[in-house]
Amino acid sequence: MNEEKKSKIFFSLFFILIIGIVLAGTYFLYFDKPDTKEKIINISKKVKKNKNKDYIYYDNFEVISEELALTYKEPVINFKGSDIKELNDKLKEAAAKVKGNVKKYSAASEEEKASVDICPDDIFTATMREYDTYQYNHFLSLVVREYTYRCDHTPTLNKYEAYVFDITTGKYLNQSEVLKANDLLFSKVQTEVRNHLSNVSLELNEGEVINIEKTINGLNDEAAIYVDNDGVINVEYIAKTDNSNYNDSIIIK
Repeated sequence: MNEEKKSKIFFSLFFILIIGIVLAGTYFLYFDKPDTKEKIINISKKVKKNKNKDYIYYDNFEVISEELALTYKEPVINFKGSDIKELNDKLKEAAAKVKGNVKKYSAASEEEKASVDICPDDIFTATMREYDTYQYNHFLSLVVREYTYRCDHTPTLNKYEAYVFDITTGKYLNQSEVLKANDLLFSKVQTEVRNHLSNVSLELNEGEVINIEKTINGLNDEAAIYVDNDGVINVEYIAKTDNSNYNDSIIIK
């Protein structure tokens, strides 16, 4: 075999090798990627207390009014661990506490009845707890919004709660852990809320003043800080004014 033929064979083999590497790389890049979401789900099954239930499910339903869509229920966090049991006990106790806070229109005072002629299902006021869940990668957030339904005006939110979990470990993440996992400090949250409220104050009616520092001080106990479905940190809180309070929220990126 002469040198020219050897060279042609060498370059042919080299070309085939390059094509093979490119095709293999393309396969592993686009077709052999591990399914992160599936891996997370498989791992999280090991930390579930009840493998046949969702991460968070609901129990002890009690319909107060079908017409008003008012239903009491208890959330159950479906992870193992003593800290989870304590949270479930806390949530169950809070749900039971609001159950009795229903005032019938027929039992309202004449002064209260003067504001409205009739209330559906005879319900004048009721304290309710509304639950929403959000999931992004391994973060699972349960957000509780406790509010007072009133027949004579729009509902009033009383407080927020947020419970964030790592579904790969079943661990409850406190506020500082949630922020740390997202490269944030609580001081950043305070600054963002303060800046937001300073801008809002400029738009309020004359005589209305937001008590910014009082609002900031309430972020520890009254705010819901959680990870939404897009992986963004949400902060829902009660803004305090000299005359009344209102519900507000911001996102932190």
